[in-house]
Amino acid sequence: MPLIAFSKDNLAGETIAKSLIGTYSFDPQPDLVSQDGKYSWKNWKHGDIQLIELTTMHIFSDYLKDYPLFNKDDLLIFASTHKSDTNAPALTVHTCGNFTAANKMGGNPSEIAHASASAIKIAYQFLSKNTLPNFPSFIEATHHGPTALKSPVLFAEIGSTDTEYANQDAGELMARCLLEVCKEWKYKRKAVDADSVAIGFGGTHYCQKFTKLMLDSNFEFPYIFSKYCLPEANSLTIRQAIEKSLEPVEIALIEKKSMNAQTRDQLIASLKEVGLNYEMV
Repeated sequence: MPLIAFSKDNLAGETIAKSLIGTYSFDPQPDLVSQDGKYSWKNWKHGDIQLIELTTMHIFSDYLKDYPLFNKDDLLIFASTHKSDTNAPALTVHTCGNFTAANKMGGNPSEIAHASASAIKIAYQFLSKNTLPNFPSFIEATHHGPTALKSPVLFAEIGSTDTEYANQDAGELMARCLLEVCKEWKYKRKAVDADSVAIGFGGTHYCQKFTKLMLDSNFEFPYIFSKYCLPEANSLTIRQAIEKSLEPVEIALIEKKSMNAQTRDQLIASLKEVGLNYEMV
C-alpha cells in the first residue's frame, strides 16, 4: 500500500494533508518514533493508507533510507509545492532523480530514484479528467531528490505561490488524486490501460509530447530526460533508469525535433549499448 508523506511548514503539502484529514477521515495515530530516537513523526491512517508528517524538507529526505517504514516494497508519495519562474498556478506530478552531479535540490549526485511508471500514469490520468479552473496540470521531467530510498518515489505538487499552495480546492483535488493512486496502484503492475513502459528522451521540462502520448496511447513513463539533460543520457545513466524502474522498461521514445543530429546519434549509441530498443516520436 502506498505511503503519503508531507513536510511540516511546506504549505502545499499541509493543504493537501488537511484535506485528507478533514474530508477523508484520516484518523490520528500515536506518534511514530524512529528506532534510533532521532525522529518523531505525526501520522494518520485511513484504512490501510498511512499519512506521515516529516519534520524535515522532503526533497532532502535521503536519510529516510535508514528507516524501514519508508523503504518497504511500496510507493512513497510526497505531497509538495511546485515552483516555477512564471509563478503560474499548476498541478504537477513527476518522479525524482539527478542526471548530473548537481544536487542542490536534494538527492545524491548522478543518482536516479526508484520510480513507478504506473503511479505517474494513474495520477496524471486522474488530473486530466478532474480539472480545476485556472490550474492546468502537467507531468514534469524527472528532477530533484530524494534519490536514495529503496521505495519508488512520486511527487504530487501544487504550484506556484503561497496563494495557490493554500488554495483549498487545489488541496482537495490533489488529495483525491493521491487517494486514486492508492486505490488503483498495484506493485509491479502496469496501469489498467498501459501496455508499454517507456523512458522518454527530449522535450521541455513540462513534457507536452510524452504527456500526450501517455494520455492518447498505451505508454507509461517511469522517467523523462528533458532536452536539457540529454548530455548526461549516457549508457550508465540509462542503465540506472532501467534498473530502478519498478515496471520493466521495454522501449525508449525519442522526441526527435528537440535535439540536433549529433545529440540524437550519441543517445542512440548509448541505447544500443544497453540493449534498449527505441522509436522516434
